[in-house]
Amino acid sequence: KTAEESRYGTFRWSVPFKAGELKAVGSVDGHTVQLRLITAGRAARIELVPDKTRLAADGQDVSQIELRLVDKNGVVVPNGSTLCNVSVNGAGRLLALDNGDQRDMTQLQTPARKLNQSRAFMVVQSAHEPGSITVTVSAEGLPETQLKLRAR
Repeated sequence: KTAEESRYGTFRWSVPFKAGELKAVGSVDGHTVQLRLITAGRAARIELVPDKTRLAADGQDVSQIELRLVDKNGVVVPNGSTLCNVSVNGAGRLLALDNGDQRDMTQLQTPARKLNQSRAFMVVQSAHEPGSITVTVSAEGLPETQLKLRAR
């Protein structure tokens, strides 16, 4: 489609649903740009994505960790609301666990939270002594997931 065919800078196509990959390729200022959407399969595991794995053992440093419900290929499963239980052991503690759902009034320090659109977010804080920190997430019907952090 050409720029003249867009409505307010947006192009629209009707595409029948079919599992797989949908790729849009275009160009902006002579550069090729693309966007890919991949159909997710069945939920297989919780993936933990930390912003960092090494913390200062000062009782203040934190690791921000995203929880994602993914299929066997690591594709985020849409609309997941699985209840996840979190435990933090070793030289750290769970500071907060949230899912971004403004209707969910669960306190941030509660170690259990339903995912919102297959995602949640936790903050783990270091203790005042160095050592390993083990973050464990469990959810019914899914394998337990662990993440190792280190405070020094």
